[in-house]
Amino acid sequence: MRPIFCLIFALLFFTKIQAQTSGCNLGSTIYTQYIGQTTFYGAVFRVYYKAGYKLQVYYNPGAAPCDQIKQSNYTPTYVGCWVADRVPPTNNQTNSDGSMVNYGGYEGIVTFASNSYTKCSVPLDEFSFVLIGCIGIVSLVLIRKNCLRAVNV
Repeated sequence: MRPIFCLIFALLFFTKIQAQTSGCNLGSTIYTQYIGQTTFYGAVFRVYYKAGYKLQVYYNPGAAPCDQIKQSNYTPTYVGCWVADRVPPTNNQTNSDGSMVNYGGYEGIVTFASNSYTKCSVPLDEFSFVLIGCIGIVSLVLIRKNCLRAVNV
């Protein structure tokens, strides 16, 4: 039983699924948090959140630093997209503060593998399953100790 538990834990902890994701390229920055789509006089645009997670495009040789993606690691679709603070209403190009949305022009939406870049910060919620598992194991050990102690008394 113990080897199976260790194997399952190792698989959950060390495997990364290579998912395909997309973002809106505004030249040197790719915005990755998709918030919806809108229509502007017949054309449909995917909208990405301007305050969300973004990647800088890395043009130099060698490995890209964290929160940057090499230009060779993404594929442009040449489909236009917008970067805004909310999804604008139909036929409207303004943010909630009245400023114009940013248009991802030439390359537009780009696709890339989720393992083609490294995040700098690691939020706690990404490892919540490890935290819950550790708490469960410690609780199980403590409960078994107390049960054994109660039986031996």
